[in-house]
Amino acid sequence: MDDSRVTGVHLDLGPGGGRRTVCADLVVDATGRSSRLGDWLSVHGWPRPPLRRMPIRLNYATAVFRRDPAVSTVASVVAQDRPGPGRVARIGAVLAVEGGRWMVVVCGFAGDRPGRDPADFARRCRADFPPVFGDIAERAERLGDVVTFHQADSRRRDFHAVRRLPAGLVAAGDAVASFNPVYSQGMTSAALHASCLSAWLRGSPRLDRPATDYFAMVRVVVDAAWQVSTTADLALPHVDGPYPPGHRLVAGLGDLVLAMSAHDAELNRRLSLVTMMFAHPRSLAGPGVLARALAARLRDPARRKDPARR
Repeated sequence: MDDSRVTGVHLDLGPGGGRRTVCADLVVDATGRSSRLGDWLSVHGWPRPPLRRMPIRLNYATAVFRRDPAVSTVASVVAQDRPGPGRVARIGAVLAVEGGRWMVVVCGFAGDRPGRDPADFARRCRADFPPVFGDIAERAERLGDVVTFHQADSRRRDFHAVRRLPAGLVAAGDAVASFNPVYSQGMTSAALHASCLSAWLRGSPRLDRPATDYFAMVRVVVDAAWQVSTTADLALPHVDGPYPPGHRLVAGLGDLVLAMSAHDAELNRRLSLVTMMFAHPRSLAGPGVLARALAARLRDPARRKDPARR
């Protein structure tokens, strides 16, 4: 690094391997949520990007099973209990994956920690989720061990907010933002960051200047994913902020659309586009969507007796 730009990377080749320096016109930090880029910038006199965290204390366990039509024919199931009287927040999923397998995931938060014991995994599947979870966990052939994971927080580094950055440097993927993985935003976000990088490079940018236009594009992706995941996580009793401006209104409207999407195909389609990151969350705030959700609620009030359990 010189006074104005990053000029390459130093590679530590491990014990006995020494160090190798690779010169580069552009360096991309894709080292993940534990990126040390802020430290490296600080050492060289550059400001760190602001780091925002939201503590989620997520715990989940995953097991893979051989698909068996004698057990079930389902390809995809997602189940969620939102917190409330007599309810503990939990999320689970059954997903058909390559090689004729099911991947089964069960999630808890805070002190609710699924373990590696197959018997405990099967018990949770049977007791806490729809019957197909228990059927697969008890009757299908398990392929490998039960694997657990803990994630303490969601985090984002706001490179767009830094007024002074060296040229020749960008970041992408979890090195920019890492979200609650139960919402399946990580790989999609990383792909969209790559698309932003491609669009920026196709515009023939000056690589001897900071990549402010690139980070502005990435901010749109990060803001959208962050809004979806953190709005949902702020409903958890152990998550106490930070609350963004207008959180109550956004959360209330989101709950309405979410509850009615279980009974209205068009609302379900629009919500799915947002959760799969084909559309921005603001697309759900249009008057047409909200009017449709209110109409669905008025058509059958019995459907909203317990909208938190789906």
